[in-house]
Amino acid sequence: MNGRTNHIQTNEFQSPCSSSDEEVSDCFLDEVSLLEFLEGSEMAQRELVISTTSAEETSTQTGTTCNGPPDISNYTKMLATSRRTAPQTKPWYKRRNEEVLYLREKVKQLSAWLDHLKLEATLRSELDKEQITMTSTPELELWKSLAARQEKEREESEVENEKLRKILQHRVAQAKALQRAFKRRLREDSVRDAMNFSKRCRVDVQVWLPPTNSAVVFKDLSTGIDEEFANLDILFDSIKMYELPCPGRRNNTVNSRAKGKHVEFLDCYAFPFDFKQVDRTMWSLGSGGIEDVSATFVEKFPAGSYTKCKSVGFAFRSESLDVRVVMRKVGRRYALDDRTVFIWRTLIEPKHDSLTTMAFRETTCLVLRPGQDTHTGPTTIMQSHRQVAAGDGGRISSHTYKSFRGTDISTAVWNDSITKFNHYVEDTLLQQQKLK
Repeated sequence: MNGRTNHIQTNEFQSPCSSSDEEVSDCFLDEVSLLEFLEGSEMAQRELVISTTSAEETSTQTGTTCNGPPDISNYTKMLATSRRTAPQTKPWYKRRNEEVLYLREKVKQLSAWLDHLKLEATLRSELDKEQITMTSTPELELWKSLAARQEKEREESEVENEKLRKILQHRVAQAKALQRAFKRRLREDSVRDAMNFSKRCRVDVQVWLPPTNSAVVFKDLSTGIDEEFANLDILFDSIKMYELPCPGRRNNTVNSRAKGKHVEFLDCYAFPFDFKQVDRTMWSLGSGGIEDVSATFVEKFPAGSYTKCKSVGFAFRSESLDVRVVMRKVGRRYALDDRTVFIWRTLIEPKHDSLTTMAFRETTCLVLRPGQDTHTGPTTIMQSHRQVAAGDGGRISSHTYKSFRGTDISTAVWNDSITKFNHYVEDTLLQQQKLK
């Protein structure tokens, strides 16, 4: 027992020499020595408990040898009983061994976690060094300035786009309101024109029959059209057509009446459409086509693929005169490489008591050629020459026509008819564009 006691004391008061990991691990006892030490201590404790228990039992059985007070003897009995009935727990040296193993496992886990943190700190420091190196380069500073400027421009563009979007919505609303107003105005004008037309025509329209000599008139009008086409360039040079600005119009009536021409107009107009589209539309409309809108009757006669014949009758009111007009038209088309030529001849016969012997012959030469392209697209130039002469074989002299009180009125009517014709063709092209 003395040898074990000395061994215990020696191990209990032995202290570690240093704080390093290797010296700390040496402080722990060897497992074999520790188990021997714990086993010896347990044996000594058991012998001490057994000797104490046997002594207590002996004193209790004799009863004569124990001279102590009764309370002490009762306490001794209770202590012996509790030690015998106490459950067998795990020895404390096993618990210490488990704690040592648990702590060693914890040390391994913490060491691994420490290595991980050291590696992460090393990588972070290297990344910070690379970022510091990158920020110090002039190329990166340049890209940063470019990115900042682009971000500022993008923000300004977003603000500007929002303003433009609101303005566009406002303009669209205005356009829709104007469109509704135009439609109402057109309906009102249509109703007004229809009522005026019905007032002008009155009962005379019911007994107005188409003429029966149209075939003879068409044959007479067709004579000489090809010769007029052959001399078209000479005609345009003589009247200085190519000097006319676009758009532009010239009235040569005053200078032409001495030559037997009652009305003469030169006109140049531009359409913002393709040349082929204008060519097809012009030929499909025939010789004008605008008269068909308010015509009392319209008769068309077959004459070939490049010739059209048409008879139209309509009525109008000029000051206090109610006039009915019969028009017989012949049109021919000539397609060239750089232009298309239309030549129309029209016999105009007013039907009224004071104008029964009066007739007019209108000749229209119209040239279509491609224009210069603009920012809105291709254009087509239309040059036209219109002249009106006596249509009764020369029975009406220039002096007689000049003395007629409707001379100025007829000049204004032809001028207005040219404007209406140009607008009618342009409106037709717009309608065709919408249908595509």
